[in-house]
Amino acid sequence: MRLSDKGTWSTSSGVLNVDTLDGTDNEAVLLATTPIDLATLEAAVKFPTSSSTNRSGIVFAHDGNDVFHVVVLDRNAGKVALHKVTSGSWGSVLASASQSISDNTAYTLTLMVRPRRVDVFVDGALSFAHDFSAFAYPGQGESGLYSDKTSVKYDDYRV
Repeated sequence: MRLSDKGTWSTSSGVLNVDTLDGTDNEAVLLATTPIDLATLEAAVKFPTSSSTNRSGIVFAHDGNDVFHVVVLDRNAGKVALHKVTSGSWGSVLASASQSISDNTAYTLTLMVRPRRVDVFVDGALSFAHDFSAFAYPGQGESGLYSDKTSVKYDDYRV
């Protein structure tokens, strides 16, 4: 991992913690340095007690200029969802599935990213798959973690 793209992060006993959010977009993004367009990305995401967070998950196809795709566990909406984000502006949901999310429970979020497709799993079960059109293909980019709330914990992040 490189230094955070937005917000500040820390580690304790091997677990990543979101400490502060970026003051402009109110989000935290931590990116790996190696661009990917074919990979399996995985992280355990844990929401703290009484968290009011909306979205935390995994970024892929980050272009280095604040345009990226992200799959998030959306706590308030009760779903796992795929979005395209451009300069802090969240576009429409590209794909989603219902997902119950509880306090202090780690959810293993897994993305199988392919050149024109992403398969999304929560705790090993397929939640949804999304095929990108030739015009909406996200391309190669950096991957990493995303949150819009402090105190969210990430463990076992793997590429």
